[in-house]
Amino acid sequence: MLPTSGRCSNATTSELQPLVTAWRNSNPNIVKFWWAVDHAVMKAITERTTAETHELAFTCRISMLFITLPSGRNLAYVKPRLGMNQFGGESVTYEGVGTAKRWERIESYDPKSLEALCEEMGRTPPWAKGLILQAAGYTSPYYKKD
Repeated sequence: MLPTSGRCSNATTSELQPLVTAWRNSNPNIVKFWWAVDHAVMKAITERTTAETHELAFTCRISMLFITLPSGRNLAYVKPRLGMNQFGGESVTYEGVGTAKRWERIESYDPKSLEALCEEMGRTPPWAKGLILQAAGYTSPYYKKD
């Protein structure tokens, strides 16, 4: 479990790295999933093809990246391209409405709007009529468990 004390909010990246490393070491399947998704989306964008992993399909056509979910629903990202993330690594960017409520290039790594995410996760899919779903969350500048 990661600490949730106030001290951690002032911690530097170097102080948090052992916690991140410990979490990743104790959750290897999640880390493998992240890398598999990363590889598939990078391949789809660079080769303008379809790449699949873990029942997800990543397809890059014209100026759109489509992610087909196991439910068959598609997520669409406008003008995807590879760029540099805030940590100096390669990541996917796309165009969309940013935090300033204007059209801009968005880094895929950053956290997104919490309210919209909770609303979407709380919607009952057509194939699960009668199922009541709710979602709650929080944002934090560091890793922690609720």
